[in-house]
Amino acid sequence: MNRLFGYKRIAGDRSDYLSRLRPDFTPALERTGPDTALFLSGSPGNAERDSLFENSELLILLEGNVYSKGDFGTRYPESGRLRGDGVPSRLAALYARHGPTVFSDLTGDFVLIIQHKSDGKLLIVRDRMGGRKLYHTVVDGYLIFSTKLKSLLGVPTVSRDLDYFALESFIKFGCVVAPDTIFKSIRELEPGHLLEAVTNRFVTRPYWTLHAGREIDDSEGAIEEALYEKIEENISGRMKPEERIGLYLSGGIDSNTMLAMLSERCDPSEVVTMSIGYGEQYENYDELDQARFAASHFGSDHHELINGPEHLDEYLCETVWNFEQPFGNPALLSWTALAKLARELVDVVFVGAGADEVLGGYRRYNALNLIRLYNKIPSHEWTSRTLARLLGSLALGANHYGLAYRLHKLFDGIQPDVLSTNEMFLFGDYDHLRASVLSERVLSSQCEHVPALDRYYEMAESTDCLKQVFVADCYTDLVSEQLTRALIPLEQNAVDYRAPFSDPDLMSMCLNIPDRYKANIFRTKIIYKHAVDGILPRQIIKQKKRGMSHPVNLWLQGPLLGALNAVLSPENRALQAYFHVDHLRSLAEEHASRKRDWGNLLWKMIVFSMWHELFIENEGSDMPDLRLKDLCRTPGASPTFSA
Repeated sequence: MNRLFGYKRIAGDRSDYLSRLRPDFTPALERTGPDTALFLSGSPGNAERDSLFENSELLILLEGNVYSKGDFGTRYPESGRLRGDGVPSRLAALYARHGPTVFSDLTGDFVLIIQHKSDGKLLIVRDRMGGRKLYHTVVDGYLIFSTKLKSLLGVPTVSRDLDYFALESFIKFGCVVAPDTIFKSIRELEPGHLLEAVTNRFVTRPYWTLHAGREIDDSEGAIEEALYEKIEENISGRMKPEERIGLYLSGGIDSNTMLAMLSERCDPSEVVTMSIGYGEQYENYDELDQARFAASHFGSDHHELINGPEHLDEYLCETVWNFEQPFGNPALLSWTALAKLARELVDVVFVGAGADEVLGGYRRYNALNLIRLYNKIPSHEWTSRTLARLLGSLALGANHYGLAYRLHKLFDGIQPDVLSTNEMFLFGDYDHLRASVLSERVLSSQCEHVPALDRYYEMAESTDCLKQVFVADCYTDLVSEQLTRALIPLEQNAVDYRAPFSDPDLMSMCLNIPDRYKANIFRTKIIYKHAVDGILPRQIIKQKKRGMSHPVNLWLQGPLLGALNAVLSPENRALQAYFHVDHLRSLAEEHASRKRDWGNLLWKMIVFSMWHELFIENEGSDMPDLRLKDLCRTPGASPTFSA
């Protein structure tokens, strides 16, 4: 998979300093001029054929994939006459005729660079759902951009000062959400946005957004059929005959739907399925049994990995280095392990990201449907307060996974409206948490300005609160976490990826399916399950959703407890600069005694400590070989692992 790097002068005199700037990789393709330079990695032959178009008027570079779909040919009939010329040349012809309006009809995961040779204008386009990344900064009048943060950090004078708003985004969302990055000086181009650079200025603007339109007014059967056909089209349209196909397989319907449809289009034994578990002690957290059943049913070539706490040092440093920004989901370690396996077996991996957000796949949506009905009860506010007090008076015990604890959390989280309740379910009482955990240095810089979902609710262009939640989930969790955790480990291992459920046209269609067909207070993915019922075994359709969860909360109560305590030492400068470490240690004690689950937050502290070592303490271009013990600041302390 290619890496892209470039720069354009937008202000000031031409600088010999930056004209000598080179990327931190060996380019297979480069185009340099007095004001602009573009570099692309990859093999020289493939880069020319698949990534470049150039004539006297335009230069086009493509990093990623653009997929052909039947309705695209209907809207742009001339595209059919250009099939033999390569994707960049077809895009050049369409752009020359239709201009930027064509971008909102392109399907794929890509970054597209268009240089106008006559006036030097430069356009950078990120695909509609953010399947690829593009970062940019400005240094001495030059706009510098790359698909990798590290490439920009290697430019002299680019600051590594932290953006405290982005730090809060990491704590709250578990990831840094575009357009912010963890560094003040660097920005990320948002999905569905383009950047236009000319002399003296550059601007970014949206060319497409995911939003609700007219709700589909059709019978349930007709919607089921249309949904099935759309999924089928997106999977088949992402298959290339010369590629060895892989699939991350769980027990859920997303990966199994892809396996069923792929098996209809090629020899099932040539589809490589890969699953991961965490060891016998944590078997309730994985779906290995369900994945084995599915692989056997369809006849795929199945492979498994185990990624227990004893493997943490094998993947933590590499994962943080490749991800480049702090992350909160420990499952990224598993995706790194799977990507290494994929490198030995396949050319491309299909992943199921995207279906949950617009087809009602999360159990949180059941609760929000319940709250929507509950809030219609005239005395619901009094009932909530009474139940919360009653449950709060009970001795909940040490089991924070028990029914009493979950009911207490449910009623304690009910807010006057669905959107506020959604945020309470996602983030808890974040205002209280930030005041307790973040240092005065961070809080004073931010004041009352904290990351929020409001702008995404507004982007939905709907008064339907569930559609607002779906859109917010897409632009935060899906784009900045799920697609990123699929892309980056595979990219690092020279494996491409396909995410057919994140197709923007499919997502737009699903967003406008009536809510009652997607989730209610008891069921999730209602119409989706009906649509694929004929191709999946009943066992897969009926089983409860678990996903690729990760038992890090249990690890931090047992095998990683010693390591956690050492990381939370007063000598940890990375944490002391931004957090109240004394309070974090008290939360670690609560977690160890099972009084309350703080595993998610405590894991973020381990990741942030590693990230700080790699990107702030270390300014080199190569990854240091760090282990968990290297984060432990207390003299004589060392992490302990137990089976």
